[in-house]
Amino acid sequence: MKTRRHAATLAAMMMVVGCQAPPSSSTNSPSQPTSMLRGEVRLTQQIIVKFKPHTIACDATQITHLSAVTRVPLQYVRPLSGDACLIQQRADDAAGLSLGQDTLKRHPAIEWFEEDRMLEAS
Repeated sequence: MKTRRHAATLAAMMMVVGCQAPPSSSTNSPSQPTSMLRGEVRLTQQIIVKFKPHTIACDATQITHLSAVTRVPLQYVRPLSGDACLIQQRADDAAGLSLGQDTLKRHPAIEWFEEDRMLEAS
């Protein structure tokens, strides 16, 4: 019985630590530049997107397709809890980020989205 509790506690701790792991080196923070195939990108912004049921899956293929359809440079990052999806938006400048987000707001498959921000303890 005691061994099961220890195993369950260890498993829970590993899950929490895994959720707090820093993003992989393939993802960039909003302030880090990244390059696109057609040119140099100056800004990136990670956004959390919730798609309407039975529309777009949170995977690289579907996000690439969404990017092509909307003409908003997007890159799949990873799925999140609650059926949300973390994606990265790229643009040449702040106006491009804003225009891209306005385009995404109007897409019929998107239920809601918000910028991914670091939370600070109060």
